[in-house]
Amino acid sequence: MYYNIPFIGSTDLMEHIITNIIKNAFIHGGGDITLEIWSDYDDNALYFKDDGMGIDQDTISKVFDLFYTKSHDGNGIGLAFCSAAMKFLGGGIECESEPGVFTMFKLTFPTV
Repeated sequence: MYYNIPFIGSTDLMEHIITNIIKNAFIHGGGDITLEIWSDYDDNALYFKDDGMGIDQDTISKVFDLFYTKSHDGNGIGLAFCSAAMKFLGGGIECESEPGVFTMFKLTFPTV
């Protein structure tokens, strides 16, 4: 099934955001990543869900904070940049997770 979300913004920013989310999923054990696209009159969204290690509730509230990381190889810039870029584009980003089961990122876009 093909969905068309009208988009006004930077394809370069979107490429960076999508790449960062997918890269993080693989780094944290997500071997199976599902992408869903939802579009209706009130909401345009991309959902990225993986089956990796998940994020605990204490950490999930900080994942978009600049320089926050629990990774030995990370610097805490990636998701903070994604959040700022989505706000710049007039949208948003949210994260939901259940440790040991899944992590899901939702990118929302303004209706055009």
